[in-house]
Amino acid sequence: MDRRKRNKKEFIDLIENHKGIIHKVALMYNSTNADKEDLYQEICMQLWRSFGKYRGEAKLSTWLYRVALNTAISSVRKRKRIIDTVELDTERTTTLKTVIKKK
Repeated sequence: MDRRKRNKKEFIDLIENHKGIIHKVALMYNSTNADKEDLYQEICMQLWRSFGKYRGEAKLSTWLYRVALNTAISSVRKRKRIIDTVELDTERTTTLKTVIKKK
């Protein structure tokens, strides 16, 4: 088996063996099932991107947990920026409507 196929199999086994950790992190940072599933996929993608960089200095489950946690925190930060932007736009629109009505 060539290296790429072996890495793919090892990665699939990693996800399968530790899916509980990934689901737990995704659930902790989301309230809806749709958001939880989106985050689960995002975590899996980040794990795949980082899989070749795993140095073996920590247990594989510890490394996986940290990647999952960091991905979840980044997701919350992105969502917060989007929400903040929407709130600002809403306030501006309301202010403009008020100014126009007063004239």
